[in-house]
Amino acid sequence: MTNKKERFTPGPWAFKNDAVVRASSFDDLIIAETYGEDWEHNARLIAAAPEMLEAIGAIVDAINRGTPGCRTSLTAIHDMLLPVYKKALGE
Repeated sequence: MTNKKERFTPGPWAFKNDAVVRASSFDDLIIAETYGEDWEHNARLIAAAPEMLEAIGAIVDAINRGTPGCRTSLTAIHDMLLPVYKKALGE
């Protein structure tokens, strides 16, 4: 579900050392650096952002395409979200 041009550095992003980097970049282009008590948790959440956006868009599209009685199953939604949720949590 991308109607507008994406205005951010394309993913995938990854948590590496003390920063969020573009995983597909040869030189580890830094996307963000996090600080403070929860820096590692924040970095993992930020690294999952492009995939979360993609999953949300896929779910919105699936709901919009579906039939009114059963637009999309909870299993399909679960399967789209679980990998991204685990990445954000660092699992």
